[in-house]
Amino acid sequence: MALREGRYEDAATLFVEQGEIDAALDARRRQVELCADAWSRIDVSRAAYRLSLEHHHDRTVALGLELAQALVDWVGSAKLNDERDRNVLLEAAELCRAAGQLERCGDLLREAGQPRKAAEVFEEVGCVEKMDLAYLEDELGRGVDAQREAWIKKFEDAKLFGDLLGARRAIEAATKLPDPPLALVELHDTFMRSMPTNHDVRLEIDGWGRINLLFGDWLTVGRAEDAHITLLAQGVSRRHVRLVRTDAGVFVEDLGSKHGTDLDGEGCSERTPLAKKGTLGVGPNCRLRFERQETWTLFTLEGVENTLFVWGDRWSSSELPAISAFVQEGCWFLEPTRGLFADGDLVDSPLLLRDGVTLTHGGPPARTILCTLRPRPNDRA
Repeated sequence: MALREGRYEDAATLFVEQGEIDAALDARRRQVELCADAWSRIDVSRAAYRLSLEHHHDRTVALGLELAQALVDWVGSAKLNDERDRNVLLEAAELCRAAGQLERCGDLLREAGQPRKAAEVFEEVGCVEKMDLAYLEDELGRGVDAQREAWIKKFEDAKLFGDLLGARRAIEAATKLPDPPLALVELHDTFMRSMPTNHDVRLEIDGWGRINLLFGDWLTVGRAEDAHITLLAQGVSRRHVRLVRTDAGVFVEDLGSKHGTDLDGEGCSERTPLAKKGTLGVGPNCRLRFERQETWTLFTLEGVENTLFVWGDRWSSSELPAISAFVQEGCWFLEPTRGLFADGDLVDSPLLLRDGVTLTHGGPPARTILCTLRPRPNDRA
């Protein structure tokens, strides 16, 4: 009767008493649609969310996110005093955290004027750039000298624990503050020269072959020495073909080569999606077998054994248990592996690959791995 008469709040209460939570939530939703103003809709949405939460209903996450968006929209459209505005955003942030949307939670905490809490959330979810910005915002209330001192402390701590990327971010932040001391600038320059950024990596493995680790959003194949994959075969152009990673997938682009490019025998003169597995024909004589995984693509050259080209953000191999590598901020790291040593020292934490480092693995069989770096090509054409 209450439902037919449009008394949705009474109907929701009755459905709850009868244990019909789905029907109660439906009544609340219809009540939201009839509310005359935004804040009334928010109050009813809160009641629906709390009801779902109390009964562990499967709509809880969706209702929480709907309520969070309604709160954010309210802040964007209403003229509120600062305190109420902040509290509304904090409520929305907590709803996003409960729904597992931590990055969105951090964004709302920053907007609500809680940069330190936001930075902790960003750190938890691995959003490094947002974390650094939030920490910096938190420190802006202090003087420049205090900010610089805090960043230098982070730099020293990061170096102490072997976090070279964290150290790089900290020393860059300290140097970017106004009027950096000459000693700090020199420290920055010295440290940056020690960081092997913008390099591809080749691991030459005793008794096995070569693994070429390649990173970035694009990869070139051709005769040129500075191509990512250099193929010295007849019919291969200097800049023959390019592979590009986008949000929509991986694509192949022929770069105007004389003898063309094909995928599994089908010519591709225009940008063509790369399948999960197949063969890339580079000119008439070279064929690269490829296999795409979630975070990397593996290339092998037909007729050439024990040479791998790995393009992506993370790679591991069941054939070579000593090799498990990943990319972070443009640098390749080896993950710690039992029995793996770098220049005689046990690799018990992620190892930043350096030019000339000698790795040894106890096996069986025992292997020696020489790491060499080369500058990445910077000519996309």
